[in-house]
Amino acid sequence: MSVRLAVVNATIRLLLKLIARVRAPGIARVPDRGPLIIAVNHINFLETPLIYILLRPRRTIGVAKVETWDSPLLRVLANLWEAIPIRRSVVDTAAFRRAAAALAEGAIVVMAPEGTRSRDGQLRPGRPGIVTLAARTGAPILPIVHFGGEAVWTSLRRLRRTIVTVRTGRPISVPAGDDHGRLPKRERDRYLDRVMLAMAAMLPERYRGVYRDRV
Repeated sequence: MSVRLAVVNATIRLLLKLIARVRAPGIARVPDRGPLIIAVNHINFLETPLIYILLRPRRTIGVAKVETWDSPLLRVLANLWEAIPIRRSVVDTAAFRRAAAALAEGAIVVMAPEGTRSRDGQLRPGRPGIVTLAARTGAPILPIVHFGGEAVWTSLRRLRRTIVTVRTGRPISVPAGDDHGRLPKRERDRYLDRVMLAMAAMLPERYRGVYRDRV
């Protein structure tokens, strides 16, 4: 680890302690080696540093919208953390290739199946890209959810620390795709459902969003 990255990580860790009380008893369930795709719910800015710091010292690489690099500050952070830019309006094959290469090197790749922030913590419909990546690489998908962080701004205005709970599920293995790594749509959607319902089941009912009636 570079000195610059070590300083940034230490600073982020300190800032997280100042603004949040994190409860993540199940995080030890994350394997300490081997390729892994983490499916995480997407609420606001807080989960990126939170998940990244929790998973250290594992090499952890997030997939982030390409617009992240428009901000000078976020660009520096994203590059330090080896984030992979993805264009959400198209099938971004370059991003998938980079994610697959990172998994081949034994890294963790973090993806938000919802594709966009909910801001209120309500789980939104998942998108199939995460299942496609698993089918092409053979890496299992580990669902991780967090809640409480949607209140961070309200808590800060009241000079309080936000209580954030992080829950870790069980790995989900996706069968290999065809010669091009593709699964039939019905099969792909079935495994996406498994991932999203596993995430919904770990959340309190009020956060389950579109999956509330299916858990």
